[in-house]
Amino acid sequence: MAPTRPPTSTWQLSLGPPSGAPPGPVEIGAFGTFGDPAVERAFEQDHFALSVRRSTRVSVPLSIAAFLAFGIHDLLVIPAAHRAAWLVRYGFFGPIGLLVVAFVLTNRRWERHQPAMLVLGLSINTAVVWIATLSDLGGYLVYTSQAIVFLTLGPLIARLNVRTQALYTALSVLVYLAFDLAAGHAPHTVRFSIIVTLLTLGVIGTLTARQVGVQARTAYLQRQVIKAQMEAIEAERSRSERLLLNVLPRPIASRLRRDPGATIAEAFDDATVLFSDIVGFTELSARLTPEELVRRLDEVFSRFDDIADDLGLEKIKTIGDAYMVAGGIPARRDGHAAAVCEMALRMRDAVTEMAARDHEPIDVRIGVHSGPVVAGVIGKRKFIYDVWGDTVNTASRMESHGIPGAVQVSERVFEATRHVFAYEPRGAIAVKGKGEMKTYVLTGRVPDAIAPASALATAPVPALLDEAVPTVDVAEPAIDRVFGTFVDPDLEREHQRDSFALGVRSFTRFGVTLAVVAFLSYGIHDRWVVPEVHEAAWVIRYGFFAPIGLLMVAFAFVNDRVERHQPAMLIFGMAVNVAVLWIGAISPPVGFYIYTSFAIIFLTLGPLIARMSVRTQIAYTLLTTAAYLALDVGLAHAAVTARVSHVLDLLTLGAIGALAARQNEIHARSAFHKRRVIRAQIAALDAERARSESLLLNVLPRPIAERLKDAPDVTIADLHPATTVLFSDIVGFTELSQRLAPDELVKRLDEVFSGFDEIADGFGLEKIKTIGDAYMVAGGVPEAREDHAEAMCEMALRMRDLVRDLAARSEAPISVRIGIHTGPVVGGVIGKKKFIYDVWGDTVNIASRMESHGLPGAIQVSETTYDAVKARFTLEPRGPIQVKGKGEMHAYLLVGRQGEGG
Repeated sequence: MAPTRPPTSTWQLSLGPPSGAPPGPVEIGAFGTFGDPAVERAFEQDHFALSVRRSTRVSVPLSIAAFLAFGIHDLLVIPAAHRAAWLVRYGFFGPIGLLVVAFVLTNRRWERHQPAMLVLGLSINTAVVWIATLSDLGGYLVYTSQAIVFLTLGPLIARLNVRTQALYTALSVLVYLAFDLAAGHAPHTVRFSIIVTLLTLGVIGTLTARQVGVQARTAYLQRQVIKAQMEAIEAERSRSERLLLNVLPRPIASRLRRDPGATIAEAFDDATVLFSDIVGFTELSARLTPEELVRRLDEVFSRFDDIADDLGLEKIKTIGDAYMVAGGIPARRDGHAAAVCEMALRMRDAVTEMAARDHEPIDVRIGVHSGPVVAGVIGKRKFIYDVWGDTVNTASRMESHGIPGAVQVSERVFEATRHVFAYEPRGAIAVKGKGEMKTYVLTGRVPDAIAPASALATAPVPALLDEAVPTVDVAEPAIDRVFGTFVDPDLEREHQRDSFALGVRSFTRFGVTLAVVAFLSYGIHDRWVVPEVHEAAWVIRYGFFAPIGLLMVAFAFVNDRVERHQPAMLIFGMAVNVAVLWIGAISPPVGFYIYTSFAIIFLTLGPLIARMSVRTQIAYTLLTTAAYLALDVGLAHAAVTARVSHVLDLLTLGAIGALAARQNEIHARSAFHKRRVIRAQIAALDAERARSESLLLNVLPRPIAERLKDAPDVTIADLHPATTVLFSDIVGFTELSQRLAPDELVKRLDEVFSGFDEIADGFGLEKIKTIGDAYMVAGGVPEAREDHAEAMCEMALRMRDLVRDLAARSEAPISVRIGIHTGPVVGGVIGKKKFIYDVWGDTVNIASRMESHGLPGAIQVSETTYDAVKARFTLEPRGPIQVKGKGEMHAYLLVGRQGEGG
């Protein structure tokens, strides 16, 4: 956003200049330039390419053409000396002007611009003053007046900076003195007046140059801020999406970004699933600290992740020390069974290598099966891409009924891959829930066998989500060729509001105030140049113009209505020129020429000082011409030739002013369109970033996501001394799955888990994962909280009630079995791909045993949890129970809250 403080203040913005200088606050100094030379050079290059070169390519040739065309002015105003004037105009200035035109059309070096424009300005003023010295007194005053006002036009036509403008002013004064003293034309009072006027309007030109420079630098800083915003948003989006794609498959992430609440359940006729379990991990865990154990597990799983990436397989999840991967999902592919078997061999070899290196007695047991699955995402919070179906259960059985250090596969996998891999038949084995199954042990690869290319080859994956890159229409809107305004009225109104707020209001505050102060202080000019009528001139200056001018200053500072700006500026411009022409009309011929010349030149300054539109400038020109004719004809001051000359001057410079206004309008609208496109890009980019961020935070806790975005390869393993872990399992789900189609089963499971997710969110608990129809949640991670045990018991009661309601509504014979334990865990993220925030430790194992040794429809808690919540909840002792791997433990059944019925 643009700053609200004055543009001359320090911008607390870190800009890294091209030189690599350290970033820091950017100051705009007394000369309107940046204090840091490197930032100033960067601005000059940018400003020259973006604005200066385009502007001077139009304004400089136009000014030179007008100056050369004004030979007709010499013929009308100084007919006796017009030949000498033409010699100066075409002989002296003509070649210089044409060289400068060639320069601005071909120059691409910004550092050469200011010297060239100084030469242009001095050559114009030298030519004008030179012609003045060749003229009679009337012509002298007319041309000298033009030289005076050109000092104000310098920074606007030639884009002079403060230093060049100050030098231009000083040299112009010296040029005037040299020519004037040589010619001896003017009385001392007039000469003194002209010198004061030169210096005064030179100072105004210098202040204008500073204001223009400050505004340009302010706009540059704004562009840098916008650019920094875009880069920051893009970097944040990239970080979020890379992390997101490390958690969810690309097609799934894309669908969930488009529809965050979607339930994805897609049936695959054929896929291959692998389960692995590290044999000897329990014994290893007894010798290592929890943190060391997690880091060791991270090393193993990271190797597995690399293998899965290399073979284009989809890691599904880790469950403790178990690892699950699938082939043929989410993108269907041929040869998925061969790819998974190749992975199994590489996994076995990797674990064998690490065991030998570390002298650890660990091995891996792997099971593989192929068949139909349903894959997708269910639940509302902390979801993962998962697979369900009998194929998953069978693959799990292949692992659990396997041999340590071996890869056991089903007959279906064997038939699909026997031409590529070597097997030993294991024979028929009894498989829980399946009866006898014929299985095989994968021993290696068939020598010289060639696997299908689709089995092992994977296509390169883009780094980011393609549809996450916003597209914004950058076509230039249609612009009226005459007036330089947008054809679309709504867009024009938007531009007016934007430009008024961005720069027009502040510029006219400066320009109008400066013009009013200068005009009122010029009463001394009347006293010197038209002493005969100076009192009448003061009546006009202070009686007629002063109230209008002061009202315009007040208007410039309080006006917030853009539609009032142009009418007010027209009134202001007309008040200036009517006052000037009026003073000229009551003056002797010398004063008439001087003041009429002022009015003529002010027509060019109008659109620049008062930021007039083309329409307003045209009206200003016509009304000023009408005012001149009314006053001049009424007083019969000028000769007919001089009157024609003045009308021609008014209309010509008015047309130049209108063209300058049109050029400003087109440039302003071009800049507006660019800002509008950039804002739209920022908004679209930020919206895409927010969508990716929202999805990412629906998978990982915010503190963990932030750490992983900063360091994607880091292993996170934090010890949490006080936590509570809950496991739940849907009793009767196996029977229900036999009666429902796979996709219907997944939708039913989604309904249950979505309800659990809402409860977890309501209590600020961290969902960890789902495992088939099991649901795991933890409290006190990743951020500590004192009431984790109480919050978990509240959740358990709500979960029990939710499943009861669903069972009654759907007439399904299901209930939930819940187990809870309180104690320390290690929480974090391990592996390289498809990681989730997980927790490990004995607390997790005991919570799982509380569930598996519990009762259907009941909530069983450990003694540790009982001690933490007994003051708020009603619990019944179940007595000591035998817990696998733990021996005898005291357990309790959570019945309800204190003061409630059972």
